[in-house]
Amino acid sequence: VTQTKPSDFPSFLRQKLQSSVQAVEKHNLQTESTAHEKCPKCGREEVKYTTVQLRSADEGSTVIYNCECGNSYEEPKLFSIGFILTAF
Repeated sequence: VTQTKPSDFPSFLRQKLQSSVQAVEKHNLQTESTAHEKCPKCGREEVKYTTVQLRSADEGSTVIYNCECGNSYEEPKLFSIGFILTAF
């Protein structure tokens, strides 16, 4: 049995498809932003937030707010699955 691998057949197109990855140090990565959102626990007018993809890609991201008081909460959902809101 003969086994081959892609590197056995050099190809300019294959080389173009290969991408390079740039390393980012964690302390240089900004994962939170500031929002003018009132914390429901302490009433602070400014909180940090981040977005995460918790569900499938065809649904929107979830916004998670983090206050300096230690409170963490999600953005309220406007509708549930199975209900579509329409404006007249």
